[in-house]
Amino acid sequence: MDTAAWNALLDNTYGATRGSHSPASFEVALLATDDIGSEISATTDVDEVPTANGYARPTLDNDDWADADGSVKTSEPVDFGTPSLAWETARFWALIDGSTVWNICPLTEPLTVTGAGSNVIVQLSIAAGGVFEG
Repeated sequence: MDTAAWNALLDNTYGATRGSHSPASFEVALLATDDIGSEISATTDVDEVPTANGYARPTLDNDDWADADGSVKTSEPVDFGTPSLAWETARFWALIDGSTVWNICPLTEPLTVTGAGSNVIVQLSIAAGGVFEG
């Protein structure tokens, strides 16, 4: 596929121009690994950072994505809130709608929260063609 086709594919799934098949919003999860089962479930088969110490899944409105450019779609910054203690190191992120996992993508570098501090903010990027970053 060429870049224009990849951009159209991304824009039809994420952002203000998405098709009717895409949800209005997603929960965003931080994952320690991408070790998932073949029948992935948003509640049982992802290695999510434990929901403790201030970690919780924020909601990302599906309109909060910029138009795809160069086969890449980038979100507005996602605020995971303020940690109260250390979190398990996250290496991936996932977009989840109810029990459906839409994407699992690697972070550009591991996210380590060592204790209480400032809000944890992550900007997500999806690159078409099988290469994903966040």
